[in-house]
Amino acid sequence: MSKKVVFFDFDGTIAETMFAGIPIYNNIAREYGFKEITEDMIPSLRDKNLRQIIKELEIPRLKIPIIARRLRKELKEIIPNIKPILGIPDIVFFLKNKGCVIGIVTSNSKSNVNLFLKKNKLYVFDFIRANSGIFSKASAIKKTISYYELQDYEKIFIGDEIKDVSAAKKNKVTVIGVTWGANSKLGLENNNADFVVDTAEELKSILSDFCDMN
Repeated sequence: MSKKVVFFDFDGTIAETMFAGIPIYNNIAREYGFKEITEDMIPSLRDKNLRQIIKELEIPRLKIPIIARRLRKELKEIIPNIKPILGIPDIVFFLKNKGCVIGIVTSNSKSNVNLFLKKNKLYVFDFIRANSGIFSKASAIKKTISYYELQDYEKIFIGDEIKDVSAAKKNKVTVIGVTWGANSKLGLENNNADFVVDTAEELKSILSDFCDMN
């Protein structure tokens, strides 16, 4: 019997960190002189990919690692107050009961992810590939595929960002885009996510079919 592997992104997919991260980014932006994210900018930014967002916010590429490190560090202070996306815990345990391998691929830190999972009684994932660069999730996915020796039909990725779609597609992984995170439905659809869902119920239905497929 084949082993099914479900990859989850973390920020904005499992954890409600999207809006918590904006004030942190804005503090960094004021410090370094980048453009801040205002409330009226959010709808248009959600349609864009990460490179377009970086360009619009006028962030020098050399400063991106600094921002990523600061975001991870300052998120750690508020992680105990971050809640899971509604319906995600049920899906996580549903997949475990189905016998699926479940894991997280994220650019966030492993300590932040572990703290969140323990706090929310979700410490049941089979693997966590953390600290992947914001443009290098594809490599983390590739390593996992190689480790489990997966065929195309044995793997699926769930994420909220266009870069998640791109990273998964580079590895021939079916992608489910979720609209409750960073990118909009339009952005995910325009970048060829295989499925785009608005609710946890829709997500669970697709994953149920995936788990039962031989």
